[in-house]
Amino acid sequence: YPLHVIDFQPDFTFSVSCLSDTSRIISFTDISSPAPTAWLWDFGDGGSDFLQNPVHTFYGSGPDTITLTASVGSGCADTAVKIYEPPSAAFYADSFFCDQPYQVQFTDASTGTGPFSYLWIFGDGGSSTLQNPSHLYPLPAFVNFYYYPVTMSVTNSFGCSDTVKDTVFIIRPVADFSTSDTMGGCIPFTVSFL
Repeated sequence: YPLHVIDFQPDFTFSVSCLSDTSRIISFTDISSPAPTAWLWDFGDGGSDFLQNPVHTFYGSGPDTITLTASVGSGCADTAVKIYEPPSAAFYADSFFCDQPYQVQFTDASTGTGPFSYLWIFGDGGSSTLQNPSHLYPLPAFVNFYYYPVTMSVTNSFGCSDTVKDTVFIIRPVADFSTSDTMGGCIPFTVSFL
């Protein structure tokens, strides 16, 4: 009898509908080749399904690990694993500046399944949609210290988003000095400035 070799590649795509920060509905579509005759989905949270294209609701902050085990009529079976992680917004910045201009560099540290789009609100009326923006802050007159609330929002390709807030502090340098000696004495008089 001739030997038939089947190159079976299970695969799937998925789309996400976010219900809240901790719950989402994920719809799965089997794109295995050749077309399977049986499916076993393991959603990683104790749930499973035998449908070709199931829908499942996930709870918690993730990540969600989904395993599809599919088989064809000849008895060949294989698995495909994919991970979806909800977006978690995070960033860091050089928070303290003593020299004008007060240019602040922000760096994205978000995690999750991307790609992401970004929206930064800098707290002084300015905004940006760059991933790692730089922003020039004003320092109001007659003050030596000021702070600006910064909001960063990330949104993935499924429309799921997360927002984080932090504060940037701006400090104007104030000139000052002190001495280690009593201000007074006989000439020549040496004073050490600190």
